Amino acid sequence: MYLEHRLAPGAPTNVMVARFAVDGGVDVGRLRHAVDALLAETESLRTVVRDQDGEPRPVIIPPRPVHVPLIDLRDAPDPSAALDAWLGDRAPLPFCLDRLLIEFFLARLAEDRHVVVIRQHHLITDAESHALLWRRLTELYGGTAGEALLPMSVHRSAERAYRESDLAERDARWWVRQREEAPAPPTFYGVQPRARSGLLRRVELRLDEARSAKLDAACARGPFAMPSRDMSRHVLYATTLYAYLWRVTGERRLALGCPLANRRSRRVRRVVGMVMEQSPMLAEVRHDDSFVSLSGRVREALKDLLRHGRACVSNPSHAKLYDAVLNVHRVSYAPLDGAPVRGSIAPALTWAKRWPAQSPDGGEAFSLTVYADGDRETLAFDLNRDVFDDALAARASRHFMLMLDAVLADPLGAPADVDLLTPGERRVVAAPPPRLREESFLHDVLAMDGERRVIDEMTLRDLLRRAGGIARALRANDVGRGGTVAVATRRGPDLPAALLGVMLSGAAYVPLDPSHPRARIDRVLEDAAPVALVSDGSLALPLPTVDLGDVGEAAPPRPDVKPDDLAYVLFTSGSTGRPKGVEITHGNLAAFLRAMLHVPGLTSDDRVLAITTPAFDISTFELFAPLMVGAAIVLADDTAGP
Repeated sequence: MYLEHRLAPGAPTNVMVARFAVDGGVDVGRLRHAVDALLAETESLRTVVRDQDGEPRPVIIPPRPVHVPLIDLRDAPDPSAALDAWLGDRAPLPFCLDRLLIEFFLARLAEDRHVVVIRQHHLITDAESHALLWRRLTELYGGTAGEALLPMSVHRSAERAYRESDLAERDARWWVRQREEAPAPPTFYGVQPRARSGLLRRVELRLDEARSAKLDAACARGPFAMPSRDMSRHVLYATTLYAYLWRVTGERRLALGCPLANRRSRRVRRVVGMVMEQSPMLAEVRHDDSFVSLSGRVREALKDLLRHGRACVSNPSHAKLYDAVLNVHRVSYAPLDGAPVRGSIAPALTWAKRWPAQSPDGGEAFSLTVYADGDRETLAFDLNRDVFDDALAARASRHFMLMLDAVLADPLGAPADVDLLTPGERRVVAAPPPRLREESFLHDVLAMDGERRVIDEMTLRDLLRRAGGIARALRANDVGRGGTVAVATRRGPDLPAALLGVMLSGAAYVPLDPSHPRARIDRVLEDAAPVALVSDGSLALPLPTVDLGDVGEAAPPRPDVKPDDLAYVLFTSGSTGRPKGVEITHGNLAAFLRAMLHVPGLTSDDRVLAITTPAFDISTFELFAPLMVGAAIVLADDTAGP
């Protein structure tokens, strides 16, 4: 967390916001006194991080009174919305690590409705700490007896003993094997942004009474029952999440990040601080699974995680072990002076409006937190905004709830049989597939700024005039729409010019690599039956030939091609027999290029290395996609060494 702060000091990467909704009155003076007393007796809350000799060191600062502002929202038309707006400004502010890393506020929505807001850095608290802090705060507020919370030194002592033990060595070996077997993170709904911020979009769904009753029954008996209710809930929600992820990503082997409380002794259970560990839990979903059979593997995976989860397992942004997190909170919140309290925790990134430039990629794409909300549970989906827009976030949470309902309705049912589609989506799927009618990419190229330099010093206008001369020379030889033209030229600006020229004439090109064996070239010519050749002299054929050395420049003609017209014909390698020609239409090519412009994406500031032979299909991206957006092509020299 310290390193994340150093890499992105302006982002609230590890700032957490706890909200405790109190259904009753709150005395501001008593609350302020309780906060000061809590900070005075709890050194973990007064821990800051300071550089000493170039190394970060925890430092406990002396206690001092802190201001607890009263945010009076009683006169707002919608006090709850006003509180959200206030949090939108306050929650995302980053902390300075060398100053107090926690602050308290009291929002008054009505005389009998209050929200205590605690904003803190994750370095000094975790979810269990929130419940401990709140309970101790209620004791100090009410003047009741209670014990002070224990400092992080208690946990550090236990961790030191663990790390020097044979158990730690065993756990480390186990995690080495797990990392080697870990699957690649999945892609959600086919969305794979080029860069990803840490900004989150939160969707909260509170279980209704009927769902809550079914969930309690499922956790009490049957395939999800475990030694404790908390473990049972974890198995049920993990089974549901694995099934959901399999359905929406298509990946069978999946890893979930699972936070563990890591409080293995009575004393550590009273420690305030960042005690938890978050480790990957691996499981496989099979096509013939029922929820029961899947839950069996989830139970075993959870047991392994509890057995070895004390070890620290990182999830670096450049080499993620998982991109989805399941956090089933087991905490409950004490009443305040007899008034009922509902608590919730959210990352400040759900309120943040921007991600600092030059910051590293953000955290996981998908996170589900389940927490007690009065007598029911709330499911909080924290979804990366660069992956999930508003519509997709709503769709994702709906899909998960459909899977959860299927689990609760029939544990013997199959994840593969759950219908995730709305009636409108089902009509689209059932409709006959639309015929591809993408217009030729040539229109995009001709509309681009002609002054952009696309190959060394050559502008797009120069390239198109070269291609226009080739197109008009072909038309002068009665070559046009419906014909095929062999193209054989060395790598250089004439290569894309020749391919563009053939397509601008209306014909389709058949690329011939002069370096290929003559036997292969002869088979291609026999099957493709080109009516002409465009060449720089590197290949001679008994066909009407446009010699690139003799072609002048001319304005490019408007492309007279339809989506179903052929753009080019490529031949397979012939490794399993005779090379076979594959006909690609202008509609096919345009759809491919426009999809590639979307993901992975391409802008006018980019430079694309064109290294592939034109006889291989990815060359179309390298040579044509940059021209559609005004990017530069860097042509690899085929005479250069490795």
